[in-house]
Amino acid sequence: MADTQRSVSDVLALLADNQARAISPQDLRDALVSWRPAHGQIYVAAAAAAAVSFSDSTNYFEATNPAWTINNDDCYLFDESAGNGRLTYTGAIPVMAHIACTVSMTSGSNNQVIHARLGITGTPNAAAEIQHKITTGSDVRSTAIHLVTMFDPGDYVSLWLRNATSTANVTLEVANMQLMTMPM
Repeated sequence: MADTQRSVSDVLALLADNQARAISPQDLRDALVSWRPAHGQIYVAAAAAAAVSFSDSTNYFEATNPAWTINNDDCYLFDESAGNGRLTYTGAIPVMAHIACTVSMTSGSNNQVIHARLGITGTPNAAAEIQHKITTGSDVRSTAIHLVTMFDPGDYVSLWLRNATSTANVTLEVANMQLMTMPM
């Protein structure tokens, strides 16, 4: 029989009082699966560096252009099989997640102020915003971005960038995005 993710409240209600001896071995397996943290990791290798293009200096643009790779050894209930940088939750119950993303980038121009956010299912989240300045186009600048948020089944996280100075491209040299969940 397949193990089934259940909400914490469902498992607690079942385990609260077992005087009727209604807890089955499968219920215990489901409890263990439900409380195991889902996790995932994707990255852009140095050999896959690619430009993120901006058509304006106001909006955020999703960094789907570099070839993102899933780290299959470090994924449970997350998938990124399209190579587009969207780490998708494949679990069955809502979870709380901590997302950490590190990026190194260069710019096609000098003195560019770059903003970065993590976005959930196509929406950049202001709570995860960072900014830094690339002084010369040859500078390789790095930064880290974090976000704690809720994930529903089918939600995905991705990196969003904005060049607040101009429409000069930013090249994502390397990146690493990791996600770890907590049952709710």
